[in-house]
Amino acid sequence: MALQDTDLFVVERDDTNYKLTYETLKTDIGAITPEPGEATIAQPSVLTPPDGAGIGGEVTYTPETSAITGVTNTVGYDLFSTTLYTGDGVSPRNLVTGIDNTVKSLVWIKNRQAADNNVLFDSLRNNGINFLYSNTSGSETVGPTSYMLGFNSDGVTLGDGGATNTAAGQDYVAWNFKADPGFFDIVTYEGTNATQEIPHQLSSTPGLIITKNMDAGDPWTVYHKDTGANQWLYLNESNAASQGTGAWNNTNPTSTHFTLGDSGINNRDSNTHVAYLFADTPGLIKCGGFTGTGTQTVEVGFAPGWVLYKYVDGEQDWIVFDNSRGTNSLRPNLDAAESDSPNWQFTSNGFTGSFSAGEYIYVAIAEDASSVPDTQLTLTDSKTYNNADG
Repeated sequence: MALQDTDLFVVERDDTNYKLTYETLKTDIGAITPEPGEATIAQPSVLTPPDGAGIGGEVTYTPETSAITGVTNTVGYDLFSTTLYTGDGVSPRNLVTGIDNTVKSLVWIKNRQAADNNVLFDSLRNNGINFLYSNTSGSETVGPTSYMLGFNSDGVTLGDGGATNTAAGQDYVAWNFKADPGFFDIVTYEGTNATQEIPHQLSSTPGLIITKNMDAGDPWTVYHKDTGANQWLYLNESNAASQGTGAWNNTNPTSTHFTLGDSGINNRDSNTHVAYLFADTPGLIKCGGFTGTGTQTVEVGFAPGWVLYKYVDGEQDWIVFDNSRGTNSLRPNLDAAESDSPNWQFTSNGFTGSFSAGEYIYVAIAEDASSVPDTQLTLTDSKTYNNADG
């Protein structure tokens, strides 16, 4: 095997060690130790291609420091944040959320103290200026408006509208989601009233999909992996799950696309729709279900910072909790102010609460949700090493 100019090795790191993996073979070939201005291989290593890799024989590589011409570190970045603030009626107002919203992202704002709508903005719709209300079936409002003036690299710029920044000094919450493989994605699509596949860039199978017709008063349609593709819920309503093939064509989503049925609720002909897709990635985001038995603990595998859940078997509101507002809850299907739920709290591995008998679905996001940092080495080395296949 010959290493060509700029052959790329990918490095994963923990607190002290680096694991070097040749991108083509995807096989561990040893450890490296980073030094200021250079990188050295800690020990010679032997690379044996895995079965079925299509490359025969054993490849032995004894690297030299001089062969490594560059080390590129990619710093992890936050994928989600909860920001609490008090309205001041000042426009423009820069609200720092800690999320880079110059690429695909969603911002969801709610007045905590008054009966204002849940307002959703995303970067695909006029740089966040257009908005939708999750608690109504109304079509998109096209900006500019006084609610949102735009997205930026560390948050958003608010106007002085009552739903986002009233002069009355009321308290608000802003939830900010950044699109990233294995976490969250946003797509828009044209409805056809016929079965169609919609591509996405989640790079994993969605656990939760929320769609909305931006051009008409159709409901917010929700897919969840635990209710399956022959059922759907409405985010703007408290109803139990509906059944049929109209919404999702009884076809579960894949890592590349999701399928729509022929219903107008999420696939109305010639109308533009938006879809928010949430992954199901261990340690980062969990889409799951549980059976309510009263006061109980739901384990999600990490300490959550945000949870959205819904009772599936009957009429109950959607509920949102986050770890910045104590035990207070908000309801995406209502414009109501937040309320105290003393039996509800986060744990180090999930959440506890009091639940009715029956089935629930949820999505939980880790309190430290962020991308995974990595390091890439660029090697320049034209020497030829042993390859049994020649």
